[in-house]
Amino acid sequence: MRRGSLPERRRRRPRLRAVAAALGWIVTGCGSDAPRPNVLLVSIDTLRADHLAAYGYERETAPSLTRLAGEGARFSNAYAQASSTVPTHASLFTGRFPFQHGAYHVGLAVRDEERTLAEHFAAAGYRTFGGASSVRFRGRTGFDQGFEVFERFDELDKNERSRALTTRVLEWIGADDGPWFAFVHYFDPHQPYAPPEPWRSRWHPGLPSPAPEATSDYLYFHDAPDRPVPPRVLEYLRALYDAEIRFLDVELERLLAPLAPAPGSPGTLVVVTSDHGEEFKEHGGLSHARHLHEELLRVPLIVWWPGRIAAGTVVSAPAQSVDVLPTLLELAGLEVPDGLAGRSRREELLGAPAGGGSDPETPPPPAAPVFAQIKDSRWALSADVAGSRFKYVSRDDVPHRLFDLSADPGERRDLLHERPEVVAELRRLAATMGVDAPPEVPLIAEPVAPEVRERLREIGYVEEAEER
Repeated sequence: MRRGSLPERRRRRPRLRAVAAALGWIVTGCGSDAPRPNVLLVSIDTLRADHLAAYGYERETAPSLTRLAGEGARFSNAYAQASSTVPTHASLFTGRFPFQHGAYHVGLAVRDEERTLAEHFAAAGYRTFGGASSVRFRGRTGFDQGFEVFERFDELDKNERSRALTTRVLEWIGADDGPWFAFVHYFDPHQPYAPPEPWRSRWHPGLPSPAPEATSDYLYFHDAPDRPVPPRVLEYLRALYDAEIRFLDVELERLLAPLAPAPGSPGTLVVVTSDHGEEFKEHGGLSHARHLHEELLRVPLIVWWPGRIAAGTVVSAPAQSVDVLPTLLELAGLEVPDGLAGRSRREELLGAPAGGGSDPETPPPPAAPVFAQIKDSRWALSADVAGSRFKYVSRDDVPHRLFDLSADPGERRDLLHERPEVVAELRRLAATMGVDAPPEVPLIAEPVAPEVRERLREIGYVEEAEER
């Protein structure tokens, strides 16, 4: 575990907490008399929404998330901004699309010019903590901007990271008064799938030994449509993946247990989401980060705030990672900056406009376009066109595609040549958004130690490990 001090430029904004405290912002909040809540943002790497009982899955893989969704709100159509860790977390932290913040693949960093979620909370007087379990948060990636404390746990054994991180977060939360903002990144559902017993065999007894099928080498080799995987192996892999989620849920429950609000307190506002899903040969792949299919982009988004958000709230309008920043800021009573790609979902969560009251005759706002990107020329845009929800996929190495998600949620029928007018409209919308004009972002130029290359290989990034 690394607990290094932050570079000077990244400590500047946290120091504003002392200024905010002197001005009385910690309690009153820029003119508001309401105390501010603590805020916990949990990101679970590689977690598909449709592998949670809260989203209709037949296995109870995460009882704590089922409870959280039942006591709070669940976005039933939430999307990540990419099918890989770096671009989605950069969007989660900045409220901006990958082509706007520039970190649209793993070799790019969050620019200093971007103002992160942690920086917003630090400037408002919040204590800030970040803890991450993936090698993706190493070095000069920029993810530590705004955090007083940012610690990495990727050097531990995979099955030890979540417990160590949870223990550290709870220790930090209890070390001082609030309000506080904490970002917690768990890694367990990511390959290689190796949960310990009794979780490992919970839904599958295992394949005859030796069984290399759960290793990253096997998954990497078979991550191509022309390399089929036997149904019995797919069943085994899904069961292991589910077991990883169930293993992690023990730590989720431990993390959430002490957060019940005290009488008269604003309590803790909790958001749980993911950076992307995982493929199990739905479209030929057996991993993530290379495609933009629905199984890779649809993620959970659960918001819990007892006494403020009504239990059992379900928001069906599409949401995306960029919505998290403006939503958290507005719910906490902080100013939401201009220029964001995301929009606050406060009204849908609390059931009334920010100014109070509601108008039952006012129709809900139209569903916003949903955008995802993993390269400068590989992106997907879904939006309402001609009475349906269409998704256009721009791919740099193969023909582009068009799907009608309303009629074909599994993306089985390509309509690219049948609906040219829809293609033209979605491409026009993408151009209006600025997809073709990303900012210049330098590559992360730092030596990668051999042990880091080995960790990249272990989690399935063989090509990247070899390139480094």
